[in-house]
Amino acid sequence: MLEPEFYERCENIAARVRSNLKIAAYAPLSSRNLAAHLLIDVVLPNTLPGLTLSDIHQASDAHGWSAITVLTEPPIIIAHPSRNHLEAESDIMHELAHLLIKHKPEMLGLISEYRVARRYSKTQETQADALGDCLQLPRPALHYVRQQGYSIKEITQRYCVSVECYSRRLEIVSRFRVSR
Repeated sequence: MLEPEFYERCENIAARVRSNLKIAAYAPLSSRNLAAHLLIDVVLPNTLPGLTLSDIHQASDAHGWSAITVLTEPPIIIAHPSRNHLEAESDIMHELAHLLIKHKPEMLGLISEYRVARRYSKTQETQADALGDCLQLPRPALHYVRQQGYSIKEITQRYCVSVECYSRRLEIVSRFRVSR
């Protein structure tokens, strides 16, 4: 469990991002729209220039990853091609969270000539999970969906989040009474 101040920071980042994008504090936020705003390309392995067929097959067939950040300037996020839309949204938001928090990976790797972030500390992974969830479903969105009387199915579809993400966000907001 992270400190309440970190969850407050997540809420502030989510609010700032939405403000910069000129969308309502409770509006859904697509990971790809956020990435585009941050000038970060989100690609599939077969669209990244310079990768060989062998690299693409190795990356695409591997089950140990869902999205990887290529440490170029600006960064590029490679999304795993077999992930469904809901999973991809969460995966990409998680990678964007690492970048927004300015995490430094513990281990780097290479895919072809691309340097990639291969491992972050447990704390950094937990922080990226928390910020990723908050970017997808910030506190104002939780209040909004409650006021509108949305069902869980409507919430998960509208905000492209899993039921588990929705539950985590409810727990965090109620536990820490995060304010903004």
